[in-house]
Order: sequence, then structure tokens, then C-alpha cells
Amino acid sequence: MDAKKLNGYISKYLAKLESNKNNIEEYYLRKLTGVSLRTQLNCLMSICKLFETNKQRNMSGRFKPNNIILEYADVNQLTKENILVLLKGEWYKSLKPQTQQLHIRRMRQYLKYSKRDDLEDLLPKKFKIEAKQLSKTDLITRDDLDIILKFSNLWGRTLTMVMYEGALRRSNLE
Repeated sequence: MDAKKLNGYISKYLAKLESNKNNIEEYYLRKLTGVSLRTQLNCLMSICKLFETNKQRNMSGRFKPNNIILEYADVNQLTKENILVLLKGEWYKSLKPQTQQLHIRRMRQYLKYSKRDDLEDLLPKKFKIEAKQLSKTDLITRDDLDIILKFSNLWGRTLTMVMYEGALRRSNLE
């Protein structure tokens, strides 16, 4: 994704979250301006999810799922109930554990910056991420290697061949 498109998305999320009652723009200017555009966008997406509530009363008085931004995105309006709804919601459960951990880390950073330690403590601190067991189908075959080499540049081919022939991991090259 090019920088112009990323800047457009960042502006969209900032406009969605911006109000006089929160410190998101200040947080953005102080904490996020030095990082890559993609990281900025992902942080704003996490904060946006923090301000969404996943329930709304329908005509019968029961709650129905719906993504509604809390009015004015006020950090002081966030309650424990909002955090618990987020953690039990469909969006959160649909994420992989590593992605959950990333979003929670970003939300914790924002809540800490906003001095909302009471809500920060509700978010999980540690995750149990199971190691993936590799099977023979997960490994790169010679045919897969030929396809990779066919579509990569000279530097990529050289690096790939060194790693493949030496049975190296990425961490071995760093």
C-alpha cells in the first residue's frame, strides 16, 4: 500500500476518533509520529476498536450486535463493561492470538497514556500462544523454491539459495 493511501486511512481514523473530549490527537502527535505509516494506522485501528461497543438494544430490549462508536470517543466515558464487551466480542475472538496480543498491547499503551489504569488492568497481560507443529507439507519443497527463485530479484535469489542450501533460519542471518 502506498504512502498516500495510508495517509488517507490515517486521516479517516483520526477524524472518526477526534473530539474535544479525548487526547487521541495529542497521543498521535507524541507517540506515533516517529513510527511507520502502517504502524500508525494499525495503532489508530486498535484505539478505534477500544471506543466501539458491540451491543445495542433492539426493540425487545435485548442486546443485538452492532458496531457503534461511543459518542465523542471520550476516554472518560469508557467503562469496565465496554472493555469486557470488547474482549468477549466476535471481532476479538476472530483474531489470531498474536494479533490479539498486538491490539491489546496498543490499547494498553493508550489507556496508560490517558491515565486510565483501572481499565488497563482489565486487559490481559500475558497470552498463551502455542507453538505451531510443522509437518512435511509446511516445509519448502524444491518445486516451491524454483517458483520463488523464478519471481525474485538477484538479491532475493542469492539470499534464498544461501538459506535453503544451508538449512538456515531467518534468525541465523541476523
